[in-house]
Amino acid sequence: MITPKNLLFSCLFIVLFMHGSLLKSQPIKERYFGQIGFSLFSDFFNSKITPIEGKFNFTEYSRVEGKGYARYNTFNWFTISYTARINAYQFSKNASLSIESPMAFGLSLGQRELYLNSMDSVIEDPDFPNSKTMRTITERCSTMVKLSVPLFINFNYGLGSTLGSDLNKGISIGLGVDNATPIFLTQKDLDIVNGSDKKIPSIYFMPAVTIGYRFWTQTVAREINLKVGYLPSHVSQEVINSIPGTGPINGLSVRLSYNKFLNF
Repeated sequence: MITPKNLLFSCLFIVLFMHGSLLKSQPIKERYFGQIGFSLFSDFFNSKITPIEGKFNFTEYSRVEGKGYARYNTFNWFTISYTARINAYQFSKNASLSIESPMAFGLSLGQRELYLNSMDSVIEDPDFPNSKTMRTITERCSTMVKLSVPLFINFNYGLGSTLGSDLNKGISIGLGVDNATPIFLTQKDLDIVNGSDKKIPSIYFMPAVTIGYRFWTQTVAREINLKVGYLPSHVSQEVINSIPGTGPINGLSVRLSYNKFLNF
């Protein structure tokens, strides 16, 4: 089964495989392209429901053991991005295969949600000595910033495919792995401690595709780029019904960006 990690390792393997031919070919500076861009109210990331299991810190006094689920979703109202790209192979002056990373830093409105069903044993709390209760614990941490460093293998045709391309328009199509890291959590009341089987993820991955349309505006080459990722969660309907809220269950990411070539 194709997973985000398998796809990421495949991309890295291709990168390493092409590295030798890159070193032996024309200088890197003649194959390197940089873009700077932005997204305005068009950057969304929702992770799939991720199983978690183990021992958790619930309060200052208690430790909870149980099973549950975590997910992270965010909507960026403003994102600034820098795309680093290097052509691994140039078929002609108007066609190339490249390795690309559209890195992005965004100001967001998002949250990380944790749902835990547990038979907990409360310790060192004078109000609840030796108590055992089944409870559902929910924690929501708001996030204000999202960091993303995806990796793609792209096919480029036309404008911007190589430094020598002579067409007025161009396209790019890529396959790779998208990711997101929440930064500046407003609270962290529920943390996994030693003994856990699956830790709360700090980076969320999913397979993704990217499509770009390139064109000239006066003397500047630009690109409108759409990145879409998707990853099913593979959880049962019973689990879905037990999770509070109405957010998406499957992983989904979308970003529409407007970019400017820096060295073309």
